[in-house]
Amino acid sequence: MTVYYSLDPSAKIDAIKEACAAAKAGGYDFICVPQWFVSTAAEALADSPVGVATILSLPGGTTSSKSKYAEAKWAIVNGADLLIFPVNMALCAAGEFDKAKGDLDSALVACKTANGRKRGVKPAALVDGGELDADGIKKTVSFCAAAGVAPIFVAHNEEAVNALKNEFEAVQAF
Repeated sequence: MTVYYSLDPSAKIDAIKEACAAAKAGGYDFICVPQWFVSTAAEALADSPVGVATILSLPGGTTSSKSKYAEAKWAIVNGADLLIFPVNMALCAAGEFDKAKGDLDSALVACKTANGRKRGVKPAALVDGGELDADGIKKTVSFCAAAGVAPIFVAHNEEAVNALKNEFEAVQAF
């Protein structure tokens, strides 16, 4: 999966439209934009196979599960195809992996219906690999995989990405 990132929070609408054109021209699968530009990107990409992605719950996944759920629902209404859920790294750093998994599971409900995924919306996870040791990253990636998210983006730790790719197909560098 290839993602074109256009995450400048101070971008103007014309810059988002230009980024969408670049994503189309480059053959990307998705363009990732801030939430407030999801509808703009969805309109600009309506005639293309490029999907719209957005990252929820910034910074660090520390907003409440209910807030993540609401952000996800709003992004879906606005046309998002890929929702990137940052894992609550504060909980993981404290060793509270069960709570972090529960938080992720609660937020993922926004992407699901009784029969599976809602209109093809894909959930992804974002793990800050700079926040944890190798064992903590593995535990975090493991519960993300168990939750059914794919891809699982790992940021700030290329070594962890390379080590985990063999065990978890969904792991990608961010």
